Amino acid sequence: MPYSYNWRDAFNLAFDGKRQKLEEHIRVFYDEHLIPALKSKTKSDVEAHEIASAVIAKFWEKFYIGQSPLPDNVNGYIYVMANNAFLHHCHVKKRISDKLSFFDTERMREVMDKGMAVEKDWGVNDEQFRLYQVLDRVLDEIGHRCKELLDKNIVQRMTIREIAPLMEFPTENAATQKKASCMKKLRKILFQRIRK
Repeated sequence: MPYSYNWRDAFNLAFDGKRQKLEEHIRVFYDEHLIPALKSKTKSDVEAHEIASAVIAKFWEKFYIGQSPLPDNVNGYIYVMANNAFLHHCHVKKRISDKLSFFDTERMREVMDKGMAVEKDWGVNDEQFRLYQVLDRVLDEIGHRCKELLDKNIVQRMTIREIAPLMEFPTENAATQKKASCMKKLRKILFQRIRK
């Protein structure tokens, strides 16, 4: 038998200090409706939970804390909130992806080669200048070994075959895996910095 929602009663009880029914409504709606709907859109369990949690937080803030009047169709309202949150998430993700694509090998070479005196006279706009500065700081955060490996490969244009013995990797494959790990770490930190 499907779960029966009575949002008005649940909110009235919550305003009287009995939040159990409201919390149950939210939990059931979250688990049975929001997460499946968002998973089908995002194709990611993590992103679905991230968006759903943000939606519930806004819903709680508006209708419980702010005590705004409830819409006639609360379930529909939450779905609309979730769809808007999903679209915003996609927009932000694309914007970040576009910014990350700015950091191609050539730009990394420029930043690393100059020892990072990112200067305004590089002929870039303010946003690009900020991205160069972010990359410079992140290169210092990925660790000395990663920075050295990337410097040899990207700036000095050495091959992994040349780098492996110099940096005392047991095999070329180990050096390749380390480079992949360093690039993953670099992109992850860049993503976190750009997202702020």
